[in-house]
Amino acid sequence: MKSYKYIGIWLIALTCLLFSACTSDDDNNDRIATEIEQIDATHVKAEGIIYVFKKDHFEVSSYVKKEIEENAKRSLFSKIRFKEKDYEVTTICRSALNNCVNLSSIYLPNTITKIDSFAFYSCRNLRQCNLPKNLQYLRDGVFTQCNIQVVTVPARVKKIEQHAYSYNEALTSVNIADSVESIGYASFGYCPNITSIKMPASLNYIGKFAFESCYRLQKIEIPENVTSLPYCCFRYCFNLKEATLPAKLKEINAEAFGQCTSLKTIHFKGTKQQWKSISKTGNWNQSCSKELVIECSDGTI
Repeated sequence: MKSYKYIGIWLIALTCLLFSACTSDDDNNDRIATEIEQIDATHVKAEGIIYVFKKDHFEVSSYVKKEIEENAKRSLFSKIRFKEKDYEVTTICRSALNNCVNLSSIYLPNTITKIDSFAFYSCRNLRQCNLPKNLQYLRDGVFTQCNIQVVTVPARVKKIEQHAYSYNEALTSVNIADSVESIGYASFGYCPNITSIKMPASLNYIGKFAFESCYRLQKIEIPENVTSLPYCCFRYCFNLKEATLPAKLKEINAEAFGQCTSLKTIHFKGTKQQWKSISKTGNWNQSCSKELVIECSDGTI
């Protein structure tokens, strides 16, 4: 009996140890930079990344190319110790890390609330980058031409701006929090390997080309508050088989489903009369399957 007792105690201790190891890894990712190289009155460098001081906080401003090794993994500091005081890092500036081709993974601390335009543009080998829970702004072109695999947009973001994730060939899955109201022009366009997109109920606007050339996408559901499907928003989604559209839809613009050659079923949540009243540009379904049917709440068209 004693041996069983000792085994039980050992298992409990091991479980606690593993749990503490997991939590400490996450906690250690929010780090304070205490050993920095001061470049001038406002700029400091740590681990090859340059931060700039802005009155009461720091922002990521650029990087030193020769100090970012091949397949580099980086974790941004959440605070910088500067003149004997700790200041939070809150922003990644416009084009700060663009074309950093050696970067493969980067962790962003929860102090980051803004990622500015083109911050990671053309980081072609970047496969992993979390979006911090306190992020409020996701600007245009921020991750264009990267190779990020999964995107989860956090709950404080209201707008995904144009080309935010366009031309990400490795991207397979997109989960958008129920706070986002707008998906901009070509935000996820030309991402050929996306297989699933979860759009939030809060969404009310989709931009032109938003999901163009997402070749492997098979199914989409448009939220209730979206009233317009813009020009080419799902064009060249060759494997799209079914789409669910809201009853509030008022217009479907040219080639919204153009070249969706596998599209056979549209589930429309309104009536047949409502479907007929929707303004449709003549070629909205250009080259769709000849077997395409519209299933309305009161029958099929």
